[in-house]
Amino acid sequence: MLVLDASVAAAWIIGDQATDQTDELLVRARQATALVPALFRFETTNLVVTAERSGRMTRTQAASALELLAGDWIRVTDAGGGPSDWLALARRHQSANLSAYDAAYLAAAIGLGKPLATLDARLRLAAAAEGVEILPA
Repeated sequence: MLVLDASVAAAWIIGDQATDQTDELLVRARQATALVPALFRFETTNLVVTAERSGRMTRTQAASALELLAGDWIRVTDAGGGPSDWLALARRHQSANLSAYDAAYLAAAIGLGKPLATLDARLRLAAAAEGVEILPA
């Protein structure tokens, strides 16, 4: 199991962002379970909308992306508390400019004691400071 951030999912669904590391994470996540806060669905759907509108993705690719991200191997979790917990984390990592959105992913990883898969530099800094395993390494 791992906690999955939308930045990694973006690399999976927007072709020019994929790397060998993100491809390996996709295989790993599909073999296990990827846990996400509820906002993951909103963020990834918005990524698809934005990519389609900008011409980086066709309607067919958008449908495929949504299908991939709706797989039963991605499960929504409420681990990591709620707004007051996210606010506390965002405050604690003010120097990293951690957003409340990213704090929700970090809180889930902390609450579950699972690695966090993210490509977001600020989230990676905060996760490292919290002692959370970060993927890709």
